Amino acid sequence: MKALKNILGEELYRRVKEKLGDKKIIIDDENYIPRSRLNQVIHQKNTFMKNIETLNNQLKEMQEDIKDRDQLIKRLENSKNKITQENLRIKDICLTNAIKLEALKMNAKNIHVIGTLVDKKRLEILESGTVKGLEEQLKELKESQEGLFGRDILISLMDIQDLVGNLIQRKLMENL
Repeated sequence: MKALKNILGEELYRRVKEKLGDKKIIIDDENYIPRSRLNQVIHQKNTFMKNIETLNNQLKEMQEDIKDRDQLIKRLENSKNKITQENLRIKDICLTNAIKLEALKMNAKNIHVIGTLVDKKRLEILESGTVKGLEEQLKELKESQEGLFGRDILISLMDIQDLVGNLIQRKLMENL
């Protein structure tokens, strides 16, 4: 108000002050901000602060989601690895059983030894359940290591029967 007093003079200032009563006159010296503009700026500031808080909360949620996503990816990879390992184990069991069965069909003396000599890497399980390459490997083994395989018992019995039959025939012929 001192600036207004200097501008108007003492007498005029006193009369204006009496007429205004409790009201005040503000001289705009370019430092003055009207109350409406100040309220508008405060409202914008509060709105921005709320937006910042909302964005910070969303950022925290996204960070948690990323952590959860990373954990899910790790769990998924672990599960895939376990499934792969289990599939390999099942494949090995299937190949081992197929080798033993085929070795028995070929009159192997020791199916466990035969199983160690067969190269499983050269075998392939087909969709039909047959094992590609097994018969060939077993035939190669039978030819290269005859001692691992014996004669078929049925064939041996038939040979014995033929021998006995021949002996009986000779004896009968001799007696005639």
